[in-house]
Amino acid sequence: MNKTTVELREAGERFAELTPLVREGVVITLCDQNLPLAEIRPLPRPLNERRPFGLARGTLIVPEDFGQPDADIEEMFFGKRE
Repeated sequence: MNKTTVELREAGERFAELTPLVREGVVITLCDQNLPLAEIRPLPRPLNERRPFGLARGTLIVPEDFGQPDADIEEMFFGKRE
């Protein structure tokens, strides 16, 4: 991620020029008398964007007995059966 530093007064004068840089991913550090004061950075992408199909392929391993009943869990729900 690219970064740039701008004095506070200069940022006010160049705001229209700096905004497209933020859209491109540049982080702008605002300084007051050469002391960092704040950062202007792009927001993370919206969560409602569609993710590519198959993004997590191969990261989940499903055990062979996944759908089989589990005796311990059945005992918790139904009690001990004889």
